[in-house]
Amino acid sequence: MVVPVIKNAQNLGLSELEKTITDFGMRARDGKIAIDELNGGTFTISNGGVYGSLMSTPILNPPQSGILGMHKIQKWPVALDDKIEIRPMMYIAFSYD
Repeated sequence: MVVPVIKNAQNLGLSELEKTITDFGMRARDGKIAIDELNGGTFTISNGGVYGSLMSTPILNPPQSGILGMHKIQKWPVALDDKIEIRPMMYIAFSYD
């Protein structure tokens, strides 16, 4: 798994972010991400759920200050209004420095 960094993301609109993410995804599949595009991140969102992960602890890569790990959505029994119902649930994990 590689985590390319979107530089100056705060200055991009949603459509520009989407185009940048799509470009990174295509180039990552083709093995064309440059090393300098993996450096300098501050915060990462990781989706281990696509691999079936239910729980994990995301690893922080310096100089990042935080990483949010999202996991597989799975149906679990939950208590609602004194009844047990089946609902889709997802664990999330947050590592920070």
